[in-house]
Amino acid sequence: MVLWDEFEKVSTSEWLKKANIDLKGKKQAEDFIYKVCEGVDCSPFLTEGDVLSAKPIYGPSTKSGVHILADHPVAANSKAISMLSYGVEALSFDVNDTWDLDLLFGNIYLEMVSVILQVEGSIDVVRHKVDVYIKKKYSGKTTNIIIISAKESHDTGIYLKYENTVSERLNLIKGHLDEMALNSSTTAPIIILDLKKDFLAQIAELRAIRKRMEQYKTVHPEIKSEVLLISRIHQDAYISDQIHPLIICNYLIMSSYLGMSDFSFGVPFADDVEAARLCLNIQHIFKEESNLGYVSDPVAGSYIIEKLTEQMLLHLE
Repeated sequence: MVLWDEFEKVSTSEWLKKANIDLKGKKQAEDFIYKVCEGVDCSPFLTEGDVLSAKPIYGPSTKSGVHILADHPVAANSKAISMLSYGVEALSFDVNDTWDLDLLFGNIYLEMVSVILQVEGSIDVVRHKVDVYIKKKYSGKTTNIIIISAKESHDTGIYLKYENTVSERLNLIKGHLDEMALNSSTTAPIIILDLKKDFLAQIAELRAIRKRMEQYKTVHPEIKSEVLLISRIHQDAYISDQIHPLIICNYLIMSSYLGMSDFSFGVPFADDVEAARLCLNIQHIFKEESNLGYVSDPVAGSYIIEKLTEQMLLHLE
């Protein structure tokens, strides 16, 4: 048996030289640069000497979810109950501060599913309504209801939109961390992000956020909570005339699992229940059959992912 360490190691320059021979002058290996944005790019010809650290990042078990789109709490409740029958672990709702929570949460056992409320209007009003509802219905029981404003940036966190470039998203995160330090915040942010189509860059972005928060907490030990990463599929990401939407959803969702999102939400459930159900099944396959949701940092040690993560971290410092 030959051990891995007994193989002769090839340097990057030797690798490039051999690749150039194979390319027969049609192109130079040095030209194959994977570029994400300004300051975030790398050659695919990487060795361990090109990566500073491959130490795994601590990450959670990703929960599979469905984002419910409805203009009334009764309709939202009906859609949510249909998704619960398919084994969803988390539900996300767009709500306003006038919604009746008895109508929204009727026949939903909140101790068995996580809920995210993205609020249009007064977040304080919704927080008060949730507190009253939990005391009335779930006194002494454990529930997980996360309340976040629909605004792009707010006191609880930020929203990284699909149309934002990677550079813009990294700048938004850095700005929020700077604001946290300025305001002496003791709570880690909640970050809702639309998944980008760049598979490798999306994994690296999620890892960079989590790694940066680890670093930030060592400087600010007063922060006791962990950053909460909520990944979503934006409608514009999977609509295509050339590729079936579920194929696109496959790698969008996989990036959220490999990047260790706390919650991963597939196709939003507006009118097409079948698309939302099939997308949820994809999450079940990734989590239950592939065990991606149960492995902390499954891509740790991948040179290209590690390199992109390192470079994104520089933008966040």
